[in-house]
Amino acid sequence: MIVSIYIFWISILLIITGYLIYPVMLGIINLFIKKKPSTNDEYPSVSIIVACHNEEKNIKDRITNILACHYPKEKLEIIIASDGSTDQTVNEALKWQNWNIKALDLPRQGRASAHNEAVRQAENDILIFTDAETIYDHNCLKQLCQPYTDKHVGATSGVLVDYKLKDSTLGRSQGLYWKLEYFLRRTQSNLGVLSKTSGANMSIRRKLFKSIPLDVDIDQVAGPDSLSQGFKVVHAQEAIAYEEFATDLKRQLASRQRFTIQSFSAIKYHLFLLNILRHPILSFHFIFYRLWRYLTPFFLIAIFISNGFLIFSISIYLYFFVAQVGIYAFAILGYFLEKNHRHWPLISTIFSIIYLELGILLGVLKSLFGKKYTLYSKQQ
Repeated sequence: MIVSIYIFWISILLIITGYLIYPVMLGIINLFIKKKPSTNDEYPSVSIIVACHNEEKNIKDRITNILACHYPKEKLEIIIASDGSTDQTVNEALKWQNWNIKALDLPRQGRASAHNEAVRQAENDILIFTDAETIYDHNCLKQLCQPYTDKHVGATSGVLVDYKLKDSTLGRSQGLYWKLEYFLRRTQSNLGVLSKTSGANMSIRRKLFKSIPLDVDIDQVAGPDSLSQGFKVVHAQEAIAYEEFATDLKRQLASRQRFTIQSFSAIKYHLFLLNILRHPILSFHFIFYRLWRYLTPFFLIAIFISNGFLIFSISIYLYFFVAQVGIYAFAILGYFLEKNHRHWPLISTIFSIIYLELGILLGVLKSLFGKKYTLYSKQQ
């Protein structure tokens, strides 16, 4: 009985800490940090790497979009790293060779492998990573590179926007998720403890780049690699790019599992961030920003199971249990509403939150049982 009480209340406290106390703490601390506005007009030479697979339909528009950015063309090198494409992706890219564009026709070994080979052939000191379906705002490249006037900056991360998120229940849920995510990134960036970047809109100094393990992606390792070498990661709020996120039921669940598996797997390559004795500040933020979110579904399970042992002890636990059953019943109802393209605000919101946690739960479990992603499709 006592054990169940401890598990119940500690699990609730941990969820509240991650979702409420930690963000509020960051917000309060940031009120006392003076931010220096940047007026930098320097343009470092950059190598833009687009790892892709079967993007024949998008590659022309992607190259055109990059060249249309407000950035000196003579300082741009674009590398199209085709990961075993079986369509005309490489041939389409080769048509642009006169614009300092390289097309790498690589065997199908995965996104990380394509990135590693592209970096080996890159000529410039700033590496920018993006996707074939991403669309840059005209000022995105300038804003992404602006922080490098500070010699202590090792990597930068921009913002990804999808205007279609509001068109579905899962999309609206993602919208709320990204608002919290970018708030955390912005405040952590001001404190110099940010460890996460946006894979389709980010950059890193070439000298800090380390070969990417095949089972993770650049956005999971660029931040920790910069921090481990004494550099900081900056969240570039004005570096905006557009991308369509997965919002249908099947793709959303698959995407969340893949992302979780890769992110959770990446932790083993940066265990120094969990050493709270050696890096107390970094470890604190890493735990509550990255590790905590992968443990949240297990906290929810612990609350439900421990509550089951307490329902006949004190009436308050019976009320808690009934409330939980009601929430999960609403989530199931919300699932069927979503399948039929119907939206009931409260029920649909509950469903989208639980569905997100389900994807994380499945991803963590699969990761623990050895599941890895080196190759994946757009459906994931």
